[in-house]
Amino acid sequence: EILGGRYVRAGDDLEAYRPGYKIISDEQKVAPTHLLAINGSSLSVDRRDVILSTAPHPWQCNYVLKLGWRSASTGRSGMVRSDYTFGGVRADWTPANGSEPAWSGWLPHPNLDVARSFTRGSARHEAFFKQLDQPGTLNVSGQLLPRDLAQRQEIDAMSRVVKKGVSTLPPDPAARTVTLLATGKGSWRIGNHSDDFASGKLTSLERGADEGNISFSIANTTGPGTALTLTTHSAFDPHERPLAPKFIVTPDAPVLMAPGAPAKSAGTPALIAGNAARGAELFKTACAICHTFRGEGRAVGPDLSNSPERDLAALRQDILQPNATLNPDHLAFEIEKKDGTVIVGVVASDRPGRFLVHQASLDPVEVESTEIRQMRQLAVSLMPEGLDALGEDGLRDVLTYLTSRVPDPKKP
Repeated sequence: EILGGRYVRAGDDLEAYRPGYKIISDEQKVAPTHLLAINGSSLSVDRRDVILSTAPHPWQCNYVLKLGWRSASTGRSGMVRSDYTFGGVRADWTPANGSEPAWSGWLPHPNLDVARSFTRGSARHEAFFKQLDQPGTLNVSGQLLPRDLAQRQEIDAMSRVVKKGVSTLPPDPAARTVTLLATGKGSWRIGNHSDDFASGKLTSLERGADEGNISFSIANTTGPGTALTLTTHSAFDPHERPLAPKFIVTPDAPVLMAPGAPAKSAGTPALIAGNAARGAELFKTACAICHTFRGEGRAVGPDLSNSPERDLAALRQDILQPNATLNPDHLAFEIEKKDGTVIVGVVASDRPGRFLVHQASLDPVEVESTEIRQMRQLAVSLMPEGLDALGEDGLRDVLTYLTSRVPDPKKP
């Protein structure tokens, strides 16, 4: 059996419990899936590969193969569950004295060292890598996902570029590009650009809203010590990093992405039925000292702007039992300085050797690493317990405000 979908993963049928987040109940559990027909199956000559003939894959998404097995000798049976996607590239190797490819197939990555590691144990790929030591040409082709790649680079950069506790990015769009770098011996083509490996730099991809996949191909000369790598960096994150496999798909990957859940009408959940205006006032007096919501408040604890997407029960628990689930991005630390001063807060860093400590009710404090005697993580949240003192009506009002999809009721 093969099942595809945006949120489909191997082992889904084995889960006994899923977290109570709203995105799971309203999106993941109801997003469409597609059962793919399997028309036939066979084994490779060496009996190491299972070959399946299937109907066309309709979406570019995650697919799960469930393959049953039974032992003829013991009678035991079981089920193998495996994820797969369209990630990877097509590879064709042609010997120097030939006109047709002597090997054609799939590689998990254009970087040959990465592909070699991922395919270890495959007899077919072992033969391929032996052929690369011979004179010839390796043609690699695939598609890049520029929007996802640029967005990922931005997210990674935001986790490292911090100014007064708030992640920032360069405002200049020209600085927000992704550069692909290649090492090899031959030529490449990406989109409408082409060159040889002499420059090393492939191209810069500026993030936009509607880019489709970009086709690329590389013709690499082979021989003893054949090498091919593809890495990325950006203006806002100059560190060179390997190109992640999830940003590369095969040339024949479907264009359509798997659909999400059907759209629902927006609105405040009927189960709350509180007063959003009163909730806004309570939030400003009791919560905004440590949390931001729709751009207002202090960024000590987690930003609550995603509250309308969360499960109501989980949000209620976070308010009444703050120590039940600790956010890994906002853990509290106790810092003892060499002069005896003790500071408690959430720690961030905006440059090497210096920490910015966000305290619950005080201004942030800068601490040099050379000033610290010891620093330990606390097992509890900075958020105090006892917010049930708001009363059921007050709690209902705050929840109504946090889960409403309308602007602040105090604003016109």
